Amino acid sequence: MKAILIDPFAKTISQVLLTVSEGSTYHSMRNLVHPGNPRGYLEHVSLGNFLPQAWYDHGAYIDEEGMLVPWDRQAFFSIGDNHFNRYTLAGRAVIVRDKDDGDSDDCRMSVELVTRLVQWVPARAVSVEAPRIYAADEQMRPVGAPTLLDGVERWTYDTQPSRAYSPSEPEPLIPGLPSGDPA
Repeated sequence: MKAILIDPFAKTISQVLLTVSEGSTYHSMRNLVHPGNPRGYLEHVSLGNFLPQAWYDHGAYIDEEGMLVPWDRQAFFSIGDNHFNRYTLAGRAVIVRDKDDGDSDDCRMSVELVTRLVQWVPARAVSVEAPRIYAADEQMRPVGAPTLLDGVERWTYDTQPSRAYSPSEPEPLIPGLPSGDPA
């Protein structure tokens, strides 16, 4: 399956081929997003709201814990079709086309198009809405007001989540930087 790999560590965007068979597509994507770390998990992000209409059915698989890695050891990019409609993501991403049945298919976007839509974002320039946590009843309906994670509206370099967080990946994410939390 054709996909696009966005690597903000190397600042590269390239076409890749994913292995397609029962369960192997996920592992193929995970190996690209988490090179050398078979324990990493992926999260799917729909890109439909941030891309030109022709590409609304594409999504990205990213590091599920990307925003929780100390930002001094993380790399970021934003994707979108204009300055006001951009989405900032942490770590590597694999873009594929999302099918109606929940499966993935060949990415129909070109490397050139993705290159025009992506901007590399320095960690100190990142500003993202902080997640909110909702309590739920037995039917999984929200109950009460949401609670801000870490008590802040936006995560920035100075308010990033838990600098004491210890990622499951023991090696540094950026070659040449020491592993461990740079306090």
